[in-house]
Amino acid sequence: MKKLLLIVLSALMFFMSFNSYAKNIDESKINKISGLVNSDFEDKVLEIQGAKKDAAKALFIPAREVFTKLNFDIYWNGEDKSCYFKKGIKNIKVKLGSKNYITSNNNKIELDYAPVLVDMKMYLPIDVLYYLLDYDTFVVADTIYIRNAIDGIKTGIVNEAKYSLAYPVFFSTEDVKRAYRNNINEQIKKFVDEHVEKAKNDANLKKMYFTYDIARSDERLVSLCFYINSVYNDDSTNSEFYTKTFNFNSAEEIKYEDLIKKDQNVRETILEDLTKTEEEKNSIRNNIKNYYIVDNSIILYYYKDTIGSSNIGSHYVRSEDLKFYINEEYLKYFN
Repeated sequence: MKKLLLIVLSALMFFMSFNSYAKNIDESKINKISGLVNSDFEDKVLEIQGAKKDAAKALFIPAREVFTKLNFDIYWNGEDKSCYFKKGIKNIKVKLGSKNYITSNNNKIELDYAPVLVDMKMYLPIDVLYYLLDYDTFVVADTIYIRNAIDGIKTGIVNEAKYSLAYPVFFSTEDVKRAYRNNINEQIKKFVDEHVEKAKNDANLKKMYFTYDIARSDERLVSLCFYINSVYNDDSTNSEFYTKTFNFNSAEEIKYEDLIKKDQNVRETILEDLTKTEEEKNSIRNNIKNYYIVDNSIILYYYKDTIGSSNIGSHYVRSEDLKFYINEEYLKYFN
């Protein structure tokens, strides 16, 4: 009986010590998770002050909730107060109070923050997702975005009073490729800056949120989707959608006008793919100027109202039909 009481008291002291370690805790405004999984958070995302007084607060995620939603198996070891997260070849081991994290190949990685226990729940610094599991992770507005990382691509983050931005940044260790990647970065940054200036000069705008997705990325090309959500002073909102596709080895943007054949039969077929009536065809005839690429297929789309609106109509062109739609010089991008 005494031994059991000692074990219980030891456990309570252990949990109390870790709860007391996590001081200066604030609840974050983040309440959504997006990317590999789209969901609201059930538990709060926390901002926790580090041990040093001048250290910035770090984001901590509820471990069990996030890893369950990412379909990891979770194993708790009560003896050494460690937790093991496993999903295929991705697996890590963490220990309460320790800044040393163990990866799938038994490498130890030291982060700035250790796992903590808050209200009897384990919280992990968000950096675990990026540094140990190779997820592309960033925050925009009230949402944590978690995606599979792609070699050669990082995320540029800018958070200002009137706008929050997340956009792709390409890099390479090879000199020639680095020059092309930098050229693509300049074109993307120019596109981003145009929308930033527009936001700065809009007196009615409360805040703009700029995010992106990668439809395809490989050694031949990269196809990008950009999402812009604006909130105005009267709490009204507006959503915009844009796409850009680049030759990865020349940094040249591949325009719709160059990709799609100008043959009248092809253009009319596209209209028939997108619309059902002659009236609809005539209304969008000059508005079909955009596309993005997923694997070996193309998604053609048009804006149903204003240019840039997220209200679009689209048509999926299968790989076996590409020869009919696109110019021969671009077939090299598809298997």
